[in-house]
Amino acid sequence: MTVLLTDSLSQALGQWLVQQARADGLAPVCIALSHPDGVLHYFLRMDGAPVRTVAIAQAKAYSSARFGTSTLALQERLHRESLLLSDFMDPNLCALPGGIPLELGSTLIGAVGISGRTLAEDHALALQANTFLQQYTD
Repeated sequence: MTVLLTDSLSQALGQWLVQQARADGLAPVCIALSHPDGVLHYFLRMDGAPVRTVAIAQAKAYSSARFGTSTLALQERLHRESLLLSDFMDPNLCALPGGIPLELGSTLIGAVGISGRTLAEDHALALQANTFLQQYTD
């Protein structure tokens, strides 16, 4: 059986992430959810999130989905192996922390990209998405 990032799941996860972002009192963010192939499925720009964060959030979700790993891990790999993003011949890639694969069990169902805060704060909020998925499926 193929597990997908459905419309209803995307809406629920997106709204839950907005609630988390509002509750912690930090800067507003853009939230992007993509399918495993990296194609954007859901996007929300919170009031006050800078325009520049729109494309960044989408690129983080895309990159995390395409590599099946966090953008933080991708960034670490680039440094470790002395690689450039351009080496992958894909202009849509982003290695800024804040992109996380979305998994149900061991199945990759998509990825989330968060942008609008410090890189560490983007990453921390993105990590919460899998916490939601565990609760959503229980």
